[in-house]
Amino acid sequence: MSLLPRRFLALPAPTHCPAPDPAYPLNEGAEVARVALIMGIRLQPWQRLVLNRATQYRWGANALGARVREYKYKTVVVTVPRQSGKTTLVGPLQVFRMFLRPGSKSLYTAQTGADASERIRELIASVIESPLREIITPRYSSGSEGLTVRETGSTLRRFSPTLSAVHGGHPHLVTLDEIWKFDKTLGDTLVGSIGPSQVTIRQEAQIWMISTKGTARSEFMNELITRGVEGADPAMCFIEWAMPEG
Repeated sequence: MSLLPRRFLALPAPTHCPAPDPAYPLNEGAEVARVALIMGIRLQPWQRLVLNRATQYRWGANALGARVREYKYKTVVVTVPRQSGKTTLVGPLQVFRMFLRPGSKSLYTAQTGADASERIRELIASVIESPLREIITPRYSSGSEGLTVRETGSTLRRFSPTLSAVHGGHPHLVTLDEIWKFDKTLGDTLVGSIGPSQVTIRQEAQIWMISTKGTARSEFMNELITRGVEGADPAMCFIEWAMPEG
């Protein structure tokens, strides 16, 4: 169902968000927003802010000398309260990245295989109910649900979050949803598998991790939050909306 009639105007200040980097003067926020509109989604101001910061890039050259978008951030971590619109943030981004890079692969998972299947099917529904159905083919096969751009072969596929899930291939975009559910072993293993798979396309590749905050047992996510707050990793974009301390 189209979300277009609803327009959001408020932009609460984020608890944490990096400032724009003039060394990376471009971003994909407006491009993703246009894809979202085609899908019947009008992005909220907070979602546009996330996209503007997290997709900052400059023009560079890959190993073959081809002109590519070189992203400032290799890892993006976004934490917001429940029901804020995480799914409608990353869905249009995933579709846009399929269009941006012909023949590319993108991967998506959530806290369980069943949750990942439910979320990707919601994205499939929003695509096939929009004009994009003319150029994108859905896949419903259990375990590999996703989308394919017919003319270019770009794909988005969901996978189950297991210790052996991400091996082979070179995914330009990998999205991990509700990471508060991942224990440290699983989270570290997933990220440790994704990194090497992106090494040959590192300038153009990103890992997005989105979630509400978890509990004291959410060690994997809590460690990412600590790193993000401290600013210890210049390749990580950490953005958070949360209640003030106390």
